[in-house]
Amino acid sequence: MPAISVLMPFYNAGNFLRTSIESVLNQTFDDFEFLILDDGSTDGSANIVKEYYDTRINLVRLEHDFINTLNRGLELAKSKYIARMDADDVMTKSRLHRQFCFMEQHLEIDACGSWIQTFGDACRKVECLVSHEEIVNFMIKANPMAHPAMILRQSTLQTHRLRYDGKYEYAEDFKLWLEIAKIGRLANIPEILLHYRCSDEQVSVRKKDRQSVSTDKVRQEAIELFLNRINFRLPIAGHTVYKINEQLKELVNQSFISFDAYCQIMYAMAKTIDN
Repeated sequence: MPAISVLMPFYNAGNFLRTSIESVLNQTFDDFEFLILDDGSTDGSANIVKEYYDTRINLVRLEHDFINTLNRGLELAKSKYIARMDADDVMTKSRLHRQFCFMEQHLEIDACGSWIQTFGDACRKVECLVSHEEIVNFMIKANPMAHPAMILRQSTLQTHRLRYDGKYEYAEDFKLWLEIAKIGRLANIPEILLHYRCSDEQVSVRKKDRQSVSTDKVRQEAIELFLNRINFRLPIAGHTVYKINEQLKELVNQSFISFDAYCQIMYAMAKTIDN
Protein backbone atom coordinates (compact mmCIF):
# COMPACT_ATOMS: atom_id res chain seq x y z
CA MET A 1 0.00 0.00 0.00
CA PRO A 2 1.11 3.60 -0.54
CA ALA A 3 2.38 5.62 2.42
CA ILE A 4 -0.41 8.24 2.34
CA SER A 5 -4.10 8.27 1.47
CA VAL A 6 -5.13 11.75 0.33
CA LEU A 7 -8.80 12.16 1.28
CA MET A 8 -10.66 14.85 -0.68
CA PRO A 9 -14.48 15.06 -0.59
CA PHE A 10 -16.28 17.45 -2.94
CA TYR A 11 -19.79 18.75 -3.50
CA ASN A 12 -20.61 20.80 -6.60
CA ALA A 13 -17.00 21.98 -6.76
CA GLY A 14 -16.65 22.27 -10.51
CA ASN A 15 -15.25 25.80 -10.46
CA PHE A 16 -12.09 24.91 -8.53
CA LEU A 17 -11.78 21.13 -8.67
CA ARG A 18 -9.14 20.92 -11.42
CA THR A 19 -6.75 23.24 -9.61
CA SER A 20 -7.05 21.27 -6.39
CA ILE A 21 -6.64 17.88 -8.08
CA GLU A 22 -3.56 19.02 -9.99
CA SER A 23 -1.93 20.42 -6.84
CA VAL A 24 -2.16 16.90 -5.39
CA LEU A 25 -1.00 15.06 -8.50
CA ASN A 26 2.01 17.40 -8.85
CA GLN A 27 3.41 16.72 -5.38
CA THR A 28 7.15 16.05 -5.06
CA PHE A 29 6.13 13.03 -2.93
CA ASP A 30 4.29 10.49 -5.09
CA ASP A 31 3.76 7.47 -2.82
CA PHE A 32 0.05 8.09 -2.23
CA GLU A 33 -3.44 7.04 -3.22
CA PHE A 34 -5.93 9.80 -4.01
CA LEU A 35 -9.43 9.12 -2.69
CA ILE A 36 -11.75 11.66 -4.32
CA LEU A 37 -15.21 11.38 -2.77
CA ASP A 38 -18.23 12.78 -4.60
CA ASP A 39 -20.60 13.86 -1.81
CA GLY A 40 -23.71 13.62 -3.98
CA SER A 41 -22.84 16.43 -6.41
CA THR A 42 -25.53 17.61 -8.83
CA ASP A 43 -23.41 19.84 -11.10
CA GLY A 44 -21.60 17.10 -13.00
CA SER A 45 -18.29 17.86 -11.31
CA ALA A 46 -17.56 14.13 -11.05
CA ASN A 47 -16.94 14.24 -14.80
CA ILE A 48 -13.98 16.52 -14.16
CA VAL A 49 -12.36 13.82 -12.03
CA LYS A 50 -12.87 11.30 -14.84
CA GLU A 51 -10.72 13.46 -17.13
CA TYR A 52 -7.61 12.44 -15.15
CA TYR A 53 -6.06 9.13 -16.14
CA ASP A 54 -3.90 8.57 -13.07
CA THR A 55 -3.78 5.20 -11.35
CA ARG A 56 -3.50 6.89 -7.96
CA ILE A 57 -7.03 8.32 -8.27
CA ASN A 58 -10.01 6.44 -6.86
CA LEU A 59 -13.33 8.22 -7.45
CA VAL A 60 -16.08 7.16 -5.04
CA ARG A 61 -19.69 8.28 -5.55
CA LEU A 62 -21.81 8.72 -2.40
CA GLU A 63 -25.10 10.26 -1.31
CA HIS A 64 -24.99 13.83 0.00
CA ASP A 65 -24.00 13.57 3.69
CA PHE A 66 -20.67 15.28 4.32
CA ILE A 67 -19.77 13.72 7.67
CA ASN A 68 -20.74 10.25 6.47
CA THR A 69 -18.63 10.88 3.36
CA LEU A 70 -15.63 11.84 5.50
CA ASN A 71 -16.02 8.70 7.61
CA ARG A 72 -16.40 6.55 4.50
CA GLY A 73 -13.09 8.00 3.34
CA LEU A 74 -11.45 7.01 6.62
CA GLU A 75 -12.78 3.46 6.15
CA LEU A 76 -11.48 3.22 2.58
CA ALA A 77 -8.03 4.61 3.40
CA LYS A 78 -5.54 1.82 3.98
CA SER A 79 -2.30 3.77 4.11
CA LYS A 80 -0.13 4.56 7.12
CA TYR A 81 -1.22 8.21 7.02
CA ILE A 82 -4.35 10.06 5.91
CA ALA A 83 -3.93 13.56 4.48
CA ARG A 84 -7.02 15.75 4.27
CA MET A 85 -7.66 18.08 1.38
CA ASP A 86 -10.57 20.29 0.29
CA ALA A 87 -11.72 20.58 -3.32
CA ASP A 88 -11.15 24.34 -3.56
CA ASP A 89 -7.73 24.59 -1.89
CA VAL A 90 -4.20 24.19 -3.24
CA MET A 91 -1.34 22.14 -1.78
CA THR A 92 2.19 23.49 -1.97
CA LYS A 93 4.35 21.11 -4.01
CA SER A 94 6.25 19.81 -0.99
CA ARG A 95 3.32 19.46 1.43
CA LEU A 96 3.01 15.66 1.49
CA HIS A 97 6.79 15.19 1.62
CA ARG A 98 7.17 17.60 4.54
CA GLN A 99 4.32 16.07 6.52
CA PHE A 100 5.39 12.49 5.82
CA CYS A 101 8.94 13.21 7.01
CA PHE A 102 7.65 15.04 10.09
CA MET A 103 5.38 12.17 11.14
CA GLU A 104 8.13 9.61 10.54
CA GLN A 105 10.53 11.63 12.70
CA HIS A 106 8.00 12.41 15.46
CA LEU A 107 6.37 9.12 16.38
CA GLU A 108 4.68 10.73 19.38
CA ILE A 109 2.53 12.94 17.13
CA ASP A 110 -0.87 11.55 16.12
CA ALA A 111 -2.11 14.38 13.88
CA CYS A 112 -0.29 17.29 12.30
CA GLY A 113 -1.33 20.43 10.43
CA SER A 114 0.59 23.42 9.16
CA TRP A 115 0.51 27.15 8.65
CA ILE A 116 -1.69 28.27 5.75
CA GLN A 117 -1.94 31.16 3.30
CA THR A 118 -5.46 32.32 2.51
CA PHE A 119 -6.42 33.61 -0.93
CA GLY A 120 -9.56 34.67 -2.77
CA ASP A 121 -11.76 37.02 -0.73
CA ALA A 122 -9.09 37.40 1.97
CA CYS A 123 -5.30 37.16 1.75
CA ARG A 124 -3.29 36.57 4.91
CA LYS A 125 -0.77 34.24 6.47
CA VAL A 126 -2.21 32.13 9.30
CA GLU A 127 0.49 31.01 11.73
CA CYS A 128 -1.15 28.20 13.71
CA LEU A 129 0.23 27.32 17.13
CA VAL A 130 2.95 24.69 16.96
CA SER A 131 3.31 22.79 20.24
CA HIS A 132 0.78 20.31 21.63
CA GLU A 133 0.34 22.24 24.88
CA GLU A 134 -0.35 25.52 23.08
CA ILE A 135 -2.76 23.83 20.68
CA VAL A 136 -4.79 22.13 23.42
CA ASN A 137 -5.06 25.33 25.45
CA PHE A 138 -6.18 27.30 22.39
CA MET A 139 -9.07 24.89 21.90
CA ILE A 140 -10.75 26.77 24.73
CA LYS A 141 -10.93 29.77 22.37
CA ALA A 142 -11.21 28.31 18.88
CA ASN A 143 -10.16 25.54 16.49
CA PRO A 144 -6.34 25.66 16.28
CA MET A 145 -5.97 23.30 13.30
CA ALA A 146 -6.71 23.88 9.61
CA HIS A 147 -8.73 20.84 8.54
CA PRO A 148 -7.59 20.61 4.88
CA ALA A 149 -3.94 20.90 5.98
CA MET A 150 -4.04 17.90 8.33
CA ILE A 151 -2.28 14.55 8.20
CA LEU A 152 -3.47 11.81 10.58
CA ARG A 153 -1.78 8.68 11.85
CA GLN A 154 -3.99 5.81 10.71
CA SER A 155 -3.01 3.53 13.61
CA THR A 156 -4.24 6.12 16.13
CA LEU A 157 -7.65 6.35 14.46
CA GLN A 158 -7.99 2.58 14.28
CA THR A 159 -6.75 1.78 17.78
CA HIS A 160 -9.08 4.30 19.42
CA ARG A 161 -11.91 3.95 16.89
CA LEU A 162 -11.93 7.67 16.17
CA ARG A 163 -14.28 9.08 13.55
CA TYR A 164 -15.96 12.38 12.69
CA ASP A 165 -18.95 12.88 15.01
CA GLY A 166 -22.24 13.80 13.34
CA LYS A 167 -23.49 15.47 16.54
CA TYR A 168 -20.96 18.27 15.93
CA GLU A 169 -22.08 19.31 12.46
CA TYR A 170 -19.84 21.96 10.84
CA ALA A 171 -17.32 21.53 13.69
CA GLU A 172 -16.77 17.78 13.29
CA ASP A 173 -13.06 18.34 12.62
CA PHE A 174 -12.61 20.43 15.79
CA LYS A 175 -14.28 17.65 17.81
CA LEU A 176 -11.94 15.05 16.27
CA TRP A 177 -8.84 17.08 17.20
CA LEU A 178 -10.08 17.29 20.79
CA GLU A 179 -10.63 13.52 20.93
CA ILE A 180 -7.13 12.94 19.58
CA ALA A 181 -5.74 15.36 22.20
CA LYS A 182 -7.29 13.24 24.95
CA ILE A 183 -5.25 10.19 23.98
CA GLY A 184 -2.32 11.55 22.01
CA ARG A 185 -0.52 14.62 20.72
CA LEU A 186 -1.06 17.27 18.06
CA ALA A 187 1.33 19.57 16.20
CA ASN A 188 1.48 22.15 13.43
CA ILE A 189 4.49 22.48 11.14
CA PRO A 190 5.53 26.18 11.11
CA GLU A 191 5.54 26.40 7.31
CA ILE A 192 2.88 27.30 4.76
CA LEU A 193 1.90 23.95 3.20
CA LEU A 194 -1.59 24.86 2.00
CA HIS A 195 -3.23 27.75 0.18
CA TYR A 196 -6.74 28.06 1.63
CA ARG A 197 -9.48 29.62 -0.47
CA CYS A 198 -11.77 32.16 1.22
CA SER A 199 -15.17 32.84 -0.35
CA ASP A 200 -18.81 33.51 0.46
CA GLU A 201 -19.54 29.85 -0.32
CA GLN A 202 -17.55 28.52 2.65
CA VAL A 203 -19.34 26.62 5.39
CA SER A 204 -17.96 29.10 7.93
CA VAL A 205 -19.91 31.82 6.07
CA ARG A 206 -23.05 29.99 4.90
CA LYS A 207 -23.56 27.97 8.10
CA LYS A 208 -22.00 30.38 10.57
CA ASP A 209 -24.71 30.15 13.25
CA ARG A 210 -24.95 26.36 13.23
CA GLN A 211 -21.18 26.04 13.19
CA SER A 212 -20.95 28.38 16.18
CA VAL A 213 -23.25 26.16 18.25
CA SER A 214 -21.16 23.05 17.56
CA THR A 215 -17.92 24.96 18.10
CA ASP A 216 -19.08 26.19 21.50
CA LYS A 217 -19.83 22.60 22.53
CA VAL A 218 -16.24 21.61 21.72
CA ARG A 219 -14.85 24.69 23.50
CA GLN A 220 -16.73 23.72 26.67
CA GLU A 221 -15.32 20.20 26.40
CA ALA A 222 -11.84 21.69 25.98
CA ILE A 223 -12.34 23.57 29.25
CA GLU A 224 -13.36 20.32 30.93
CA LEU A 225 -10.22 18.66 29.56
CA PHE A 226 -8.14 21.48 31.02
CA LEU A 227 -9.82 21.09 34.41
CA ASN A 228 -9.29 17.32 34.40
CA ARG A 229 -5.65 17.80 33.47
CA ILE A 230 -4.99 19.82 36.61
CA ASN A 231 -7.29 17.66 38.76
CA PHE A 232 -9.24 20.71 40.02
CA ARG A 233 -6.65 21.19 42.78
CA LEU A 234 -4.36 24.02 41.76
CA PRO A 235 -4.89 27.01 44.10
CA ILE A 236 -5.07 30.54 42.70
CA ALA A 237 -5.31 33.28 45.33
CA GLY A 238 -7.04 30.96 47.76
CA HIS A 239 -9.41 29.41 45.23
CA THR A 240 -9.21 26.27 43.15
CA VAL A 241 -9.46 26.53 39.40
CA TYR A 242 -12.53 24.32 39.64
CA LYS A 243 -14.32 26.79 41.92
CA ILE A 244 -13.38 29.70 39.68
CA ASN A 245 -14.79 27.81 36.73
CA GLU A 246 -18.08 27.18 38.55
CA GLN A 247 -18.36 30.84 39.48
CA LEU A 248 -17.71 31.91 35.90
CA LYS A 249 -20.30 29.48 34.54
CA GLU A 250 -22.86 30.93 36.92
CA LEU A 251 -22.08 34.43 35.63
CA VAL A 252 -22.64 33.13 32.09
CA ASN A 253 -25.96 31.54 33.12
CA GLN A 254 -27.09 34.85 34.61
CA SER A 255 -25.93 36.73 31.47
CA PHE A 256 -23.45 38.88 33.40
CA ILE A 257 -20.66 37.77 31.05
CA SER A 258 -20.73 36.20 27.59
CA PHE A 259 -19.68 32.65 26.82
CA ASP A 260 -16.81 34.09 24.77
CA ALA A 261 -15.60 36.10 27.77
CA TYR A 262 -15.80 32.98 29.94
CA CYS A 263 -13.67 31.07 27.43
CA GLN A 264 -11.16 33.91 27.21
CA ILE A 265 -10.70 33.89 31.00
CA MET A 266 -10.28 30.11 31.14
CA TYR A 267 -7.81 30.24 28.24
CA ALA A 268 -5.74 32.88 30.03
CA MET A 269 -5.79 30.71 33.16
CA ALA A 270 -4.69 27.64 31.18
CA LYS A 271 -1.79 29.54 29.63
CA THR A 272 -0.72 30.85 33.02
CA ILE A 273 -0.74 27.40 34.59
CA ASP A 274 1.17 25.77 31.72
CA ASN A 275 3.80 28.50 31.90
